[in-house]
Amino acid sequence: MGNKENEEFSKLVESVRFKTYDKKYSFYDETLNRIYKLLPKVDKKLVREASSFCSLGIDPNRAVEEADWQPVKQAMRKGGDVSINPIGIPIPPADEDEYKDLWERRVDCLMKQIKLCEELELFPEHDDDGNPVSYQYFDNDFCERIFGMLLSEEKDTVRRTAVPYPRLLFALGFMLIELNNADEAEKVLAEATGWNLTDTETLFEYSEAQKRRGDFDGFLETTKRAWMVSYTAEAVARCFRNFAFYFAEKKEWQKAYACLCLSTSYVNDEEKISDELQYIQENAKGRLQDVTDEMLESYSDEIPLGANPDVIELLQGYCEELYGTYENRKCLEYMQHLYDLTEDAEVKKRMKEIKSGKHKK
Repeated sequence: MGNKENEEFSKLVESVRFKTYDKKYSFYDETLNRIYKLLPKVDKKLVREASSFCSLGIDPNRAVEEADWQPVKQAMRKGGDVSINPIGIPIPPADEDEYKDLWERRVDCLMKQIKLCEELELFPEHDDDGNPVSYQYFDNDFCERIFGMLLSEEKDTVRRTAVPYPRLLFALGFMLIELNNADEAEKVLAEATGWNLTDTETLFEYSEAQKRRGDFDGFLETTKRAWMVSYTAEAVARCFRNFAFYFAEKKEWQKAYACLCLSTSYVNDEEKISDELQYIQENAKGRLQDVTDEMLESYSDEIPLGANPDVIELLQGYCEELYGTYENRKCLEYMQHLYDLTEDAEVKKRMKEIKSGKHKK
């Protein structure tokens, strides 16, 4: 490996770490592009050290963008059915023959980035003293807190990585599902969930693969895992929609109906539940009862009720910290999540104070 490449790599990584980008490469993405091109030429030890705080330019968006974008642009110009997928990338439908090659190229590009991570040996299984090490990638600091407080049993053996390796796996799993390859998708997504135990998006996609394979017990357990770490109203509502689907598959119509009702107490989106609600009502044949607290309590051995109280407690503490240190923008974001889950009047009052500009040092 050349010293010149090592020196340039180290300089670029430090500029990302301390946000002092070279004027020549002033844009963050451009700096990451430079880093990404240097990766195969740089000493692996340098790369491993940098991976704890720098993404190294590795991400699913970059991989997918390497595929041919022309079919997507043409579909958008024609007003075709182009949606934004969970990776945040416009995509045409996978089941149309004219786009099949595009999807396969995107899968290939993702596989190349996954292989690059493996070739760079970013995640050695043991530290320098021979102790076993595992890795977690977190979407944000609060997810790391959830992991540390609720999930981690051996904190000293877990290292945080800034390289979004599980996001590559998530993107690949998502695309395999769209290509009707649920078997392979399930394997990929199972691995992805292990790298980010707090990522509900990946857990939900994993449950989707299990659902398509007919593994409904696995679907239920994965949804419970997602519930345990859900800190947004949208995620909690999705958990209860999943529970409703599970009970509908078991033909337990009253339980399915109750779960749908619970989901609407967090996100009241009729469009998301209309088909499932109609299906339940038609099959229940008029035998559905109004949902009561006593009824819900009778289901508590099978499913959780409401949001996870441990997560709410963590969220309250996190909001208190942000409020106390005047990190107002981030505080508003997480207070909104807290209010959506609790409808706490004091939280609403503090949000109003921040928005008015009165909360400042």
